[in-house]
Amino acid sequence: MFSLKKLFGKDETFFDLLEAGAEEARVSVELFGKYLQALAAGGGATVSIDDFIQTRRKEKRIRHMMTEQLSRTFVTPLEREDIEALSFALYRIPKQIEKIVERIAIYPGKLPPGAFARQAELMLQAADALVFMVKQLRGGTSMDKIQEANDRLQYAAGEADKVMITLL
Repeated sequence: MFSLKKLFGKDETFFDLLEAGAEEARVSVELFGKYLQALAAGGGATVSIDDFIQTRRKEKRIRHMMTEQLSRTFVTPLEREDIEALSFALYRIPKQIEKIVERIAIYPGKLPPGAFARQAELMLQAADALVFMVKQLRGGTSMDKIQEANDRLQYAAGEADKVMITLL
């Protein structure tokens, strides 16, 4: 026996999965910050590449569950294309961070202390704003709150661009 609630998309599963994906993205950003701090301290990295791989795999499982849920549900609370696009964008965050860490790990030289500290800080601000915005999808919050979070996200992106230009 199936549930009409599930068939017509009144289920909260999509929101749960999107929020879980956003949280995993934030976890990967936090791990990146810890990894950089350990490198700057000169000691061995307390966060291994395996931690980043596990975070990406969790995000991939969430994305797979989202795809399965989309195929089983007739009516979704948001447009299917929007859910898929957001799910894919959330998956790319841990994947890109994993690639950055892999490249840092194989770099033969020594990174200057704090070389990426500001970027990691800005990434965390952006990830926090992203998690907030994804959580607001469930309740249909006011546009003012979303706009404020989007402004924080855009500020972090702009500042990160400035930092990259100064490093180049």
